[in-house]
Amino acid sequence: LEVRCNARVARLLLEGRRVIGVEMADGQRHLAREIILCAGAIHSPMLLMQAGIGPAEALRRVGIAVVHDLPGVGSNLREHKLLSLQVRLNQPISRNREYSGLRLAANVLRYAVSYGGLLARTYDVNSLACSSPNEARPDLQMTFSGQAADASSAGTIRMHDWHGLSAFGYALRPESTGLILPRSSDPDAPPVIITNYLATEGDRRRTIAMTHWMRAIFASPPLRDLVAAEHFPGADIRSDDDIIAAAHADQSAAHAVGTCRIGTDPLAVVDPKLRVHGIDGLRVMDCSVMPTQVSGNTNGPVTAMAWHATKVLGAD
Repeated sequence: LEVRCNARVARLLLEGRRVIGVEMADGQRHLAREIILCAGAIHSPMLLMQAGIGPAEALRRVGIAVVHDLPGVGSNLREHKLLSLQVRLNQPISRNREYSGLRLAANVLRYAVSYGGLLARTYDVNSLACSSPNEARPDLQMTFSGQAADASSAGTIRMHDWHGLSAFGYALRPESTGLILPRSSDPDAPPVIITNYLATEGDRRRTIAMTHWMRAIFASPPLRDLVAAEHFPGADIRSDDDIIAAAHADQSAAHAVGTCRIGTDPLAVVDPKLRVHGIDGLRVMDCSVMPTQVSGNTNGPVTAMAWHATKVLGAD
């Protein structure tokens, strides 16, 4: 096994409808009997489309020669759409000040020595809930943290200079689907990403219910005695429309899936053995093959999928 780091694949190499290797961004070519794309739900479909494998009309529109009309490539994009909530505290008990000055230096040193301490932590509490009594199983995930980050500066992470707590959450199994399309035939061009967040009534209803859940938790003892005010989205954000607008202004969970989904129908991209329909020597194994969104974070499920995929590949 040879692992090459920082080696960006520019395009797939084909002979007819068989993939024979890859071309790197530096122009080097590497031939192989079989290629397994693991580039994620954004870039895996883009590599397919740049190679002429995808929805024919969309490819022709940007000057990509069609090798195989596979209409499902890039469709069925599903993502967990976040809505965050931050509150200011009336006591100096959050971790905000641990991320600056000498405190930050001490935390960095502790992590470097022991891989422990503050920088080894993620979030403090993860919770599941039902958006209504009619739900047969939890359909919301909410996460709480003993700090409050200032997201006003793009590309940097810093904490507010006041003490606060934060929460964020999303509807676990979104119904809304988006689309990824090539912007041009240039492999370096970023894709067109149509997210289509919160397009269904069910997704909007769950997002609104989740916001009420998070506010109710911060308004319950003992937290309510510590909360001075809601910082984001703000106490004036009350109507359903305002809550949805706040969600649209917030981030995604970086859990994109579904753009090369597995199946046997005409819109499926890979078969049950992860082989790209109509193309030889090419498989896909990442979040993009998921037909629907998982009920939570994607890291663990993809690891399990990859483990099962090794059995499939070994059997073949």
